[in-house]
Amino acid sequence: MKFGFRENLILALLLLFAGIFFEFISDGMRFNLPQYPLNVVFVLVFISVIIFLHFKYYKHWLIIWFSNIPSAIIAIVMITILSLTPSLFLHGESANYEWYSFLSFSHIQNSLLFIILELYILAALGFVTLRKCNFMSSVDIGLFIFHLGLWIFLAAFITGASDLKQGEINLLKDGYPIDVLKLSNGDISRLPFAMKLIDLKLVSSKKNIKIFNDTLIENNNLKCNFNEQCIAFHASLEIMHENEASDTINILTNHPIHLEGWTFSLIGFDKSKGRLSSLCILKVIKDPWIFVVYIGGILMFLGISVYCIFNKKLSMIN
Repeated sequence: MKFGFRENLILALLLLFAGIFFEFISDGMRFNLPQYPLNVVFVLVFISVIIFLHFKYYKHWLIIWFSNIPSAIIAIVMITILSLTPSLFLHGESANYEWYSFLSFSHIQNSLLFIILELYILAALGFVTLRKCNFMSSVDIGLFIFHLGLWIFLAAFITGASDLKQGEINLLKDGYPIDVLKLSNGDISRLPFAMKLIDLKLVSSKKNIKIFNDTLIENNNLKCNFNEQCIAFHASLEIMHENEASDTINILTNHPIHLEGWTFSLIGFDKSKGRLSSLCILKVIKDPWIFVVYIGGILMFLGISVYCIFNKKLSMIN
């Protein structure tokens, strides 16, 4: 039996329509992937099931189906389309919002459709990776490392999304210490320390000259106005730990700092006051899976490098 792009496309479309149908009957129910440590347990169980099915039912038509590269490619294309499609809809248009919500685009990453496709892509890519582990040649080793890196990259990106925390903190000069963060999804998270803004200084600016009237000359000079545009700020922060110890750190625009697993970036200030601003806005991110994503990316690069070095066809072209 042949399992090409057409058959895998049909399967992906069936999953798509099944997900849309469930959105209709469940009235847009939202699903959240488990957080640590349950997501780690889920990944380990998922890997164990994939390995067991591969070696136990190696020649079964369903395993062969999922072990074909077209299966993984179609899954990647479908999940990419679903990720980009919501941006094509107008959120503010009331006429379009009903369809926008009906197709789960208002909560696409928490829809059953998206989760099904995520599991589909991990299963397909997992079976493809295991089929490449026969190590018959150096080229096969390169392909195996590349597919393994891609699987690790996607698995960390998908399952680690539930542990991602990001939001913004507004600090006022000489204001109260803040140790809570309002996340982008509306939840509240507590930081392992409190932060207080000590000082905020302008370190870089750009002056734009605005000419009011190029025909009006006073004292042989054009009448003009200088409009200062603030570019970069330097903030001094006091970090107060739970053991009552405190530290002073400095943060500069476009130069993030890392504290106890959290990343802080100075992204804004009170534009109405310019260089006299006493408000700084910090973007705060905690992504414990980022290093696993980096490992997957390194393996992908290593695998494609091995493949290109030992592939005779590419060597002949060069």
